[in-house]
Amino acid sequence: MDAAEQLFFSQGYSNTTMDQIAEKSDLSKGAIYFYFKSKEEIFRYIILRTLASFGTRINEAFEREESGIMKLYESGKAIKDFFNEDRNHFEVLFFHHFSQMGPISHSTLPIDESLDDQIKRETDKLIEKGREVILLGMRDGSIRSDIDPTLTLFTLHGMLIGLIRIASVDEEYYLKHFNISFDNLVETAFSVIGEAIEPHTHGAEDLSCDGKKVSH
Repeated sequence: MDAAEQLFFSQGYSNTTMDQIAEKSDLSKGAIYFYFKSKEEIFRYIILRTLASFGTRINEAFEREESGIMKLYESGKAIKDFFNEDRNHFEVLFFHHFSQMGPISHSTLPIDESLDDQIKRETDKLIEKGREVILLGMRDGSIRSDIDPTLTLFTLHGMLIGLIRIASVDEEYYLKHFNISFDNLVETAFSVIGEAIEPHTHGAEDLSCDGKKVSH
């Protein structure tokens, strides 16, 4: 449904019709209706496909590393990369956070209770996996053992979402006036996170979001 996505992203959900989707996809309207009863069903499909893709990225990031702290860094990098590579899909997935941004968010989105519950269930799975990663880090010594894993996870989540919102709304301003990019902000955030949650030992090394070690 690439044609439908392009229309939703460029002109907004409410301004897109099934006729336009059929025309852009070079299919008859009947062919579209054979697979989807309405544009609401198309949008639902896009949401669930994006959610599945995002979940795969995060789970693959968790599997790439052994220690809890590295799994955490990799998952953060995966979120950053997903945003950088496809901001439209990121906005669709996190529409609750970005209700005032982009043409698709300015529309009344067809998120019924069933779809909302499904999104929350899948999101809850990722949240629980993130919590398990922090607990793993506390056990393997890569993350401080005196922090609350749930509170820490939501704090990190809030920091990253906040930075993404800045990038979505004010990135040009930060670049123009301060020469600070979104990647610069995330690099600094990872450094601050490392200082806060990694055990402090003499000669310890921090990790940037691209996995590079920075010695003290």
